[in-house]
Amino acid sequence: MCDLLAACFSKPVTALFALRGFKAKERFNSHGWGLAWYPDRSVQVVKEPVRASESRLFVTLFESVKLRSEIFIAHVRRASDVRLALPSYMNTHPFWRELRGKAYVFAHNGSLKPGVKRTEFKGRFPLGRFKPIGGTGAEYVFCHLLDCIERNVESWRSSEFRWLHEKLSELNEYLFLNCAMSDGSHLFVYHDSEGYNGMALTFRRSPFPTIQLKMDEKAVLQEVRDEGSQGFVVATLSKRYTGKPVYLTDEEWVHLEPGELIALKKGEIVFSSRRKPSEATQTLGNTSSWKPSQRG
Repeated sequence: MCDLLAACFSKPVTALFALRGFKAKERFNSHGWGLAWYPDRSVQVVKEPVRASESRLFVTLFESVKLRSEIFIAHVRRASDVRLALPSYMNTHPFWRELRGKAYVFAHNGSLKPGVKRTEFKGRFPLGRFKPIGGTGAEYVFCHLLDCIERNVESWRSSEFRWLHEKLSELNEYLFLNCAMSDGSHLFVYHDSEGYNGMALTFRRSPFPTIQLKMDEKAVLQEVRDEGSQGFVVATLSKRYTGKPVYLTDEEWVHLEPGELIALKKGEIVFSSRRKPSEATQTLGNTSSWKPSQRG
């Protein structure tokens, strides 16, 4: 099982929270780590097929104060079948491709559903001009999505958001699907229709408070100074300790609904497949107003 973390803010922020999140999750995901961010219109992806704790490159990133972006997508990998996708650079998330002058990035948490064969899945969802380099199902899904986006999306508006939700729901019939994707302007996050692993989000506004990682001893964010910035952090849930959801931090987290797609831009939710657009940011941003039953 892999873990995802993604974020979208109104202004560039440091990647410290994402990198600290890695340290909390990587102990269970030994097959690689990766981080994608946008220093400008282009994307930068750094990844390795090793534990983050064993990587000198990770330490270098961790110590960098210049790594800033409005959008981050982070991933730690545990291969569902190492025979098909060995730990390697090409099989490590996130993946990226260029489409119409924009850098698309994708990371995935999930696997084919029981009884679904790879040949059946590939026959149902063929590829076009985008081809995978490695052997992961995630990269295959990304390439198929990009082919479909190229044919169906000129610009991202409400109708295109709804189309993307339908497409992801179609894929979700054959595989467990939690994913994060970005074009550099938007962050798209989709949660599996069966609630696979769980996904939750939290709202942050500067000045950021001191918070505690649930799976680490260190408090984070107290040293981050990103004045005037606000936005959302989304993460898959860990159930490895008690079988119950373990949130990444001690903040208030709100569950995404099964099968929900949200699109974020400049730190605001601009589309939700399950909530009215005018209410999404206000509702999800005010996490303290949610009842415990709504947090799962």
